[in-house]
Amino acid sequence: MKLPANQTPQQDLDAALDNLFNHPNVGPFIARQLIQRLVSANPSPAYVERVARVFADNGRGVRGDLLAVVRAILLDAEARAAPSENSGKLEEPFLRLVQLWRAYGARASSGRYLYPAPEQAFGQAPLRSPSVFNFYQPDYRRPGELTQLGMYSPELQIVNEVFVTRAANWLYNQAERHYTGNGFNPNPDARTVMMDFSNLWSLATSPAQLVDHLDVLLMSGQMSAHMRGVVLTLREQPFVEAAVASGTSTVKILYRHILPNTVAPLVVQATYICASAIITEAILSFIGAGLPPSIPTWGNIIAEARAVFSVRPHLIAFPAVFLSLTVLAINLLGDGLRDALDPRLARRL
Repeated sequence: MKLPANQTPQQDLDAALDNLFNHPNVGPFIARQLIQRLVSANPSPAYVERVARVFADNGRGVRGDLLAVVRAILLDAEARAAPSENSGKLEEPFLRLVQLWRAYGARASSGRYLYPAPEQAFGQAPLRSPSVFNFYQPDYRRPGELTQLGMYSPELQIVNEVFVTRAANWLYNQAERHYTGNGFNPNPDARTVMMDFSNLWSLATSPAQLVDHLDVLLMSGQMSAHMRGVVLTLREQPFVEAAVASGTSTVKILYRHILPNTVAPLVVQATYICASAIITEAILSFIGAGLPPSIPTWGNIIAEARAVFSVRPHLIAFPAVFLSLTVLAINLLGDGLRDALDPRLARRL
């Protein structure tokens, strides 16, 4: 790029920015970044190309029309297709709190929001990103299976056991103590963010409609049939009926009685699914329909050892034993967590 002589600094800067803006790599770069933030961490090259074309020309000869670009991202066939193993993305931790606030019209009465250190619970805070690429690298790959499959997982760079626990605890605290009219915080500071649960009261007498409403609003309609059944079954339990009879609010019943009692069966289901997935992967890899042979899995190890089974049977025996022990351990872990987390069993102890 050559700049004309005797231009002002502002003219030089404008020319440099125009040169960057019109570079052919800018469209695909911005398209991929926005798709990763809005739809999928692993968009196909064709998806990126379609959005990049809209960035280059919105259909009216305008380059860089972000409204048209976002519309193209959200309405693309790949964005609206049925979920697949490569689709979707992990929601950023702080956006989970923002989603809860937006769902229930959260606001501070003074207009000034008191929330000094959200990064302590979520690892993120508005306007505090250490990089222009947000809190994580767009090309980050979580070590392990995702890396082996060549898949990107940007948001997982800031997700660990500490922040998963802290975020869950903070969201529970928000739902239990930060809504208008709750008994824990009846006179909040004018800067405290408070949610409005008044739209839930009309659904209090119809548990099925209430669960469907929460499913759409907070889980994007992805609540499993098992979880829905557990929640609705708990609604009819005597301890819930007693809470209703004593005048306990619907929200307090939900977070004090319903949610704690749903954790145990869901944990058991999660461990069962995990164990089943391990067995399924081993079977598929053993018959050659699973992960590539270059990836060391128990199924691949056992499959490769078949050729020498007659002289080295331990090459099959050891992986098979450890596979069985792992599945058994996961199921025992699920049983132990159920016993520890189920309030009804805790009361018996």
